[in-house]
Amino acid sequence: MAKNDKRNFAGGIWHGAFLALGNSLTRPTTVISAFIAELTGSTVWVGLLGQYPTIGYRKAKKINPKDRVV
Repeated sequence: MAKNDKRNFAGGIWHGAFLALGNSLTRPTTVISAFIAELTGSTVWVGLLGQYPTIGYRKAKKINPKDRVV
């Protein structure tokens, strides 16, 4: 085992944890839900419109299945 392996492993874990946190906080569904909650205060609107980007992405795949990259 090399001299820096433990330090590099710990650094990789920290990097991955902060990357996951940053990605989850900046996802469109999180940001849109927070924005709708701030504007309306209604949990119904948050639930309905918070998933709008995900639904639109799935519908687009069904419309043009040939253009889908696998």
